[in-house]
Amino acid sequence: MQTTVFTLASAKALTQSRRLIDTQVQLKEFLPALRKSSWVSLDTEADSLHSYPEKLCLLQISLPDTDVLIDPLSQIDMTALFKALASRELLIHGSDNDLRLMYAAQQFVPSKIFDTMWAARLLGFTAFGLNDLLSKLLGITLDKGSQKANWTRRPLTDKMANYALNDSRHLRALTDQLRDQLKSKGRTTWHEQICNKLIRDHAAPKETDTSQAWRLKGSSKLSRREQAILRAAWHWREIEAIDANKPPYFVVRHEDLVCMAGTVIDKNQKTAWPAKLSSRRFKSLREAVGQALDLPAEEWPETPRTVRRRISQSEKLFYEALKALRDKHGSGVDIGVDFHGAVQPPTALQLVKALEPYQPWFYEEIVQALNIDVMAEIAAKTHIPIATGERIFTKWGFKEILEKRAAVILQPDICYAGGITELRIIAGQAEAYFSPIAPHNPQGPCSLAASLQIAACVPNFLAQERGDNEYAELLAEPLPPVENGHRPIPPGPGLGITIDEDKLMDMVGEPSPYGPQFDPDDGSVVDW
Repeated sequence: MQTTVFTLASAKALTQSRRLIDTQVQLKEFLPALRKSSWVSLDTEADSLHSYPEKLCLLQISLPDTDVLIDPLSQIDMTALFKALASRELLIHGSDNDLRLMYAAQQFVPSKIFDTMWAARLLGFTAFGLNDLLSKLLGITLDKGSQKANWTRRPLTDKMANYALNDSRHLRALTDQLRDQLKSKGRTTWHEQICNKLIRDHAAPKETDTSQAWRLKGSSKLSRREQAILRAAWHWREIEAIDANKPPYFVVRHEDLVCMAGTVIDKNQKTAWPAKLSSRRFKSLREAVGQALDLPAEEWPETPRTVRRRISQSEKLFYEALKALRDKHGSGVDIGVDFHGAVQPPTALQLVKALEPYQPWFYEEIVQALNIDVMAEIAAKTHIPIATGERIFTKWGFKEILEKRAAVILQPDICYAGGITELRIIAGQAEAYFSPIAPHNPQGPCSLAASLQIAACVPNFLAQERGDNEYAELLAEPLPPVENGHRPIPPGPGLGITIDEDKLMDMVGEPSPYGPQFDPDDGSVVDW
């Protein structure tokens, strides 16, 4: 693949084609072109490295025939702009920060986004930064020299403008490639659900809990009295940062606050204080710490109690086995992980987070099937899709799961559900919630043939468990073999199969009881 490098050397050409919109007239002239396009490539720049609180400093917008920079600092009225953006698909890389900035600036909530970073993660890319993806998929290498620039600076340099435009101008081509790969792997719906969740999360952004925000890394090791000092120092730093319009770590670093809280005993002591404070700041910090030292014990913060469980040796071996499997096959193989509903909720969540780096295809039955609220809670804490397993098989059982978004992939078994008609109803129910189905089937070739009829007629079919190894000799003619990961639909009438009835009768015998199974180590009852 030929590589194109976008550097300052090409800045002149880019400058000639770009438009910096910083007046109301320019914005009005641009809006018709935006309204003609069904999609918009978009990125933002903020001043988080230089100001506090941060603010939106630049909007980069790319359309089919034009790239523009829009300057929010020019005090232009952007109401019409965001109204137009709301009805278009926004192509964004790592949208979380962009959505947060635009909501803070204009209470803007988009109707539809395509996040290229999340698409890459769902596809198993191990490096999903914008430059990584452009290089791998499009052969483009960007100049990132202005990554830490001060975006409040005006006028923008050509280097800054070039950097900013490159973050949006290639998103259309990148989106096209990633969208095709998602479709080919049956993961379009998963990506849509992630993007919709990002929109919902930023439609109702969480307010910072100042009563807990002071709990910095390392604070849990402090005593309650020391935590009271840290809390006071943190609030002092917030005031100083806002007054100075500088990020808090410019005033005092996190680790220095924690260190001070753990070593200061008296406000008049000479050591333990952060270095390089002005005399005014030093005085006001000592006063804040002194007030904390004077607090009675009952006003000290309570230390949150956490329960941590050590990873067992068997779990460690499982992680290592999955890692080895992913290392061997790379991103070209989908790996599903079945918990069999045998894991307790606290352990399930630990396993879910621990396995994420290896990009499983889905997690099946992370907890017992009837524990829907816990399943929904775990599903909200991971980007890996959750599958139901075979223990849920009625439309009434799936109703609550779909409504609470406890699972993405439904796995009804055609034999348990009640046949083709009932499975078709469940598939339609899942389609209404943009969920795919992957029918369960360890029952043999007859149930497989029936399931394949559903696969051929529903739009949200994802995958089919094979289940044709047992009792395959009952068929007069074998099912068409799997080719390149795909099973042809049986071409014959009905289910497309013919039963060898003589062999079937030979296998019929006396019924045998289905007794319980026991764990070989402790004798407890198990499913299997």
